[in-house]
Amino acid sequence: MSKQLANNISNTFFDINPIYKVNYLVDGLIDTIYVFMGKKITNVGKETDLFETIFTEEENEIITTNKIHVVFSEQQIHPDDTIGVIKLKILKK
Repeated sequence: MSKQLANNISNTFFDINPIYKVNYLVDGLIDTIYVFMGKKITNVGKETDLFETIFTEEENEIITTNKIHVVFSEQQIHPDDTIGVIKLKILKK
């Protein structure tokens, strides 16, 4: 994904649809990070500008060092979603 496309997506889409990152823990350690964007995004790798837009440098380092899986969901988390609804969205990925 080009840097221009990543900037266009972040400048327009993320302003109205916040991104929620949910950490799935196994034995107290992050196993998977689910990223709820409300839009289908394909081919997002750790080297893309969009990935760098979503995660901070510190988060990127933790993801790389601990080999954490990152799953992008086209579902959106709404402010009024209950914990039960969010759990169902995680299961649907």
